[in-house]
Amino acid sequence: MVPLRSLRHLSLGALASLSLLPDASALLVVHLPYDGTLVNAGSSGIVNDGVAQGDEVTFATSGQKLGSGALVLGGTGDWVNHGETGASPLRGGAVRTASVWVRTTATGLITPFGFGVNGNGSKWDMDVDNVNGGFEVGIGGGRMITSGLTLNDGNWHLLTATLPSISGTVNDIIVYVDGVHLNDTTTATTATNTNANQFFTGRSMNNGAAGAVFQPFPGSIDDIAVWDSAFTASEVRGLYDVGNDATLGYDAGAFDALKSLHDAGAGASGVVRNRTWTFATALGNTAGLGEANGIFTLVLDGMAGTGLVSSGTGDAPPFVITTINRAPNGDVTVTWNSVTGIDYGVEASDSLAADGWQEIADPRATGPITSYTETGIPVEKSFRFYRIQRR
Repeated sequence: MVPLRSLRHLSLGALASLSLLPDASALLVVHLPYDGTLVNAGSSGIVNDGVAQGDEVTFATSGQKLGSGALVLGGTGDWVNHGETGASPLRGGAVRTASVWVRTTATGLITPFGFGVNGNGSKWDMDVDNVNGGFEVGIGGGRMITSGLTLNDGNWHLLTATLPSISGTVNDIIVYVDGVHLNDTTTATTATNTNANQFFTGRSMNNGAAGAVFQPFPGSIDDIAVWDSAFTASEVRGLYDVGNDATLGYDAGAFDALKSLHDAGAGASGVVRNRTWTFATALGNTAGLGEANGIFTLVLDGMAGTGLVSSGTGDAPPFVITTINRAPNGDVTVTWNSVTGIDYGVEASDSLAADGWQEIADPRATGPITSYTETGIPVEKSFRFYRIQRR
């Protein structure tokens, strides 16, 4: 039986997927929504929950980019420790996508977050470089950097970086600002070999937790995410567009759900944040989000012209699958927030195909939290999807 923290749990509005194998691919490893807590919603779980350091670590309840809050760091000694020994979410030369929304007016070189340990290729710092006017990824002994940008203008910006090649060098890192791949340069050939330790928000990996805070980040940080796969340029554009759209305001967890639907291919359909999204073809070659008459189109493969099309207004009271837990005998318990007296349909499937869903229960909520346990699931089953429909 696999350990609890190797289960894949995606908070997808009314759709969630559960991977029962520790080597499941394309995981959202770290997701820090910073909606009033320092809890990690990604698959690495409590390993990357945070502890505030300093006197000015607070949460904004207005002016945040996504969700119900954002992390605000005030001064030189203010940061969040998301783990030390064994806390780096990705190690060695693993492929990856890392992203963070930032807002600052500070000058100099400052670091919203990073992981690993300072050394030759052994860290992954996501830096705002106000000296050279850009966003950079520093790995120790090399950095990939853009220039000619103004990121300390007091507005929200999405910084995204991918490493698409296993054991790639700093030359292989691709950096994006607000969903756009900009000219980036490096003079180094350092190999990426991220150390297994440390994950910090608001400071560089240099000096370690006990040392002086290096490259502190005064400003606001929202929705940090780290995946163990490398997004394409179309997917990075989609991540930005659904987060920046005033109607959707999708965070990394919701985008992860959209990407899972698109990856499933023809016939895939699911509900994300009270909107039904369906795989579609012939959408054109312009990546990103479009809208007409309340219907959204999201192109996630600009080469093939494939993506998702939404239906529904998204105005139903929001509810999400909050936890999925598996017992040693294979039984799976799904829990969601609910409205007393409302009937909910619990559906399950072994794939995201539109005709693969079967209703397995229709409980009536007796309080704000409702759970259902599916029994008789073979312990060796490797993947299972669940969704909740409000009646």
